[in-house]
Amino acid sequence: MRVLEIGTGTGWNAAILASLVGPTGHVTSLEIDPDVAAHARDRLSGSGVRVVPGIEVPDDVVYDAVIATCAVSRVPPAWIEQARPEASIIVPWGSYSGSHASPVAALRKTGPQSAVGPFVCEAFFMRDRTQRVPVGEFPGMGRESETTRVVPFTPEDLVTDDRLVRFLLMLPGVRIGTGVRPFNGDRGRIVYMGAPDSSWAYLWPDGSVHGGGPTPLAERLRETHALLAREGWPGLDEFSLAVDTSGEECRVRTRFGTWEHRV
Repeated sequence: MRVLEIGTGTGWNAAILASLVGPTGHVTSLEIDPDVAAHARDRLSGSGVRVVPGIEVPDDVVYDAVIATCAVSRVPPAWIEQARPEASIIVPWGSYSGSHASPVAALRKTGPQSAVGPFVCEAFFMRDRTQRVPVGEFPGMGRESETTRVVPFTPEDLVTDDRLVRFLLMLPGVRIGTGVRPFNGDRGRIVYMGAPDSSWAYLWPDGSVHGGGPTPLAERLRETHALLAREGWPGLDEFSLAVDTSGEECRVRTRFGTWEHRV
């Protein structure tokens, strides 16, 4: 079995992959940092792992599997192009740089530039260095609330069972995560939301949502919660990711909807 790893790091994962593929297999591991690559190459001496500095996928091998140890929004074309048909491509995915989470998608190559597969677990991976962009100021920072409404759930409800990840997948173009703010003389967990048009919203521990801007983020939050509740809070593995590197969108799909994320 021929495996391509993206992100060598210390070499620990590459060593495990080498043991799994055995003496008849082959592991190629890319590492963007040349110093890290050099240290990993020393540690992996004798393991059979080929450590390649940089980001260019060697084109002398067609891979049976690709595994990334960094999160991406855009799956680089070479990760799919250099894989054989039906190859497994394991990718931590987040729709934007600085994403609250990077759930892992187990994709399978379905075409020369396409792959699709379910999300299999919640995770948080370091972002691919080539896809790091400034996330801007914290949503709503220093701004007065323009709207207030109350919803039948709290931040703690959304954090339970990693439910917030579902919201990330179902709210394209929305920055969403958790934070802590002063609340009733103490500190309380909030869920924050932000949109490219500077709209913002905070969900507070008492179920109130304060916000501002033209995008009705509080209503989108309420609608998404209602849909998930109506569908019985589907597990993360009921969501899948469809990638086509010829376009500028990734699609998140479930039995009850599809959401296009511009990447």
